[in-house]
Amino acid sequence: MRLLTLKANGKPCSTSFTDANTPPYAILSHTWMAHDQEVTFNDIVKGSGRTKAGHNKIEFCASQAQEDGLEYFWVDSCCIDKSSSAELSTALNSMFKWYRKAKKCYVYLTDVSTTSSENCDTWKSEFRKSRWFTRGWTLQELLAPKTVEFFSKERSKLGDKSDLEELIHEVTGIATEALRGASLSLFTVVDVFSWADGRQTTEPEDKAYSLLGIFNVFLPPIYGEGEGHALRRLREAVKQKALDNVRDETEDFQPQKKPPPGTTNAVRMTFPPDPTADCTIRICLGGSTVADILRRCTGVELAKNNGLYRILLSNGAYLVPSPYLRVNGLDENGLNGLFGDKTEAAIRTGNVYKRQMSGEPVIQSCISFLISADAQKDVVLELMLGRELGGKIADELFSRNEHGAG
Repeated sequence: MRLLTLKANGKPCSTSFTDANTPPYAILSHTWMAHDQEVTFNDIVKGSGRTKAGHNKIEFCASQAQEDGLEYFWVDSCCIDKSSSAELSTALNSMFKWYRKAKKCYVYLTDVSTTSSENCDTWKSEFRKSRWFTRGWTLQELLAPKTVEFFSKERSKLGDKSDLEELIHEVTGIATEALRGASLSLFTVVDVFSWADGRQTTEPEDKAYSLLGIFNVFLPPIYGEGEGHALRRLREAVKQKALDNVRDETEDFQPQKKPPPGTTNAVRMTFPPDPTADCTIRICLGGSTVADILRRCTGVELAKNNGLYRILLSNGAYLVPSPYLRVNGLDENGLNGLFGDKTEAAIRTGNVYKRQMSGEPVIQSCISFLISADAQKDVVLELMLGRELGGKIADELFSRNEHGAG
């Protein structure tokens, strides 16, 4: 990526870095002016552009970065050579990563003033109406960086993402957990598109391209293909990634004739290296009891039709795995009933914000079932447990198995 720094004469110059050698940097988030008023890559190369209105934003970013002890900074208008289609494609697919890696992200709001009134409610009113919240690319610029700071057009700091969390949530509808840095993989496609709904982009295709990093998929840009076609390609890429992830999971879940160490029959427990992370129990279920277990844990019915599984929902709708489907279940009350002790039932889970289809509610869950379309395959029960409780269960599960084998 290219980064800017200031010469002794105050002019910005660019330097290219590999991923491995990129120094700490700040990054700018802003709304574009008319294109002839933005400082471009060619302006930086030629040392021109200082008379353009957009140069004020570069001066701000450079000044704020220096104040924060950062020599380098990045501005999209002039750090990408848009005349190169290959570079543009790389940049569009790397943008989320670049914002994520930045030490500081400065949001420069040219339509929010702090001098018109001493009353903070005045700038907050302007903040709510800022054009920045209506643009497509600024969604990932809000979600990707760890530190996001907001500034008025007078360069006065308004607060950071944490300070303004409630206000940002009111304006955008984005879940506070996402604003706090929760993994975006925990949110559904429907969630992300709801956050992007109503946002505008100069190029219609950018309504799709601006979401690539949020969904963590690669898509070569084809300007001129149209918004609808670009969104269809995006949805296909997201769907394919989900299927690939499920295939990766299920390859490890299949029962083996000789279970590897650490397993007992078709039960496998995984402890991640991070001592604070959840551990996972995976159980391959078969036989006539599967449907009953699924019903009690999730409230949905499992039916067979011509050798294929079909999921019947409580509202009468049904889902067909294609080729797999994950069904979540057990809220807090269900967990208490499963484990008895409410203290032990305080289970953390990475399996949250999974929205069921056909009008089913959002369920916070630590237990899920991975169901194949093929009714001959086992249903995989996956239980995510806090490390302490997982350790207790592992001791019971595997010590009993060893004792019985002896």
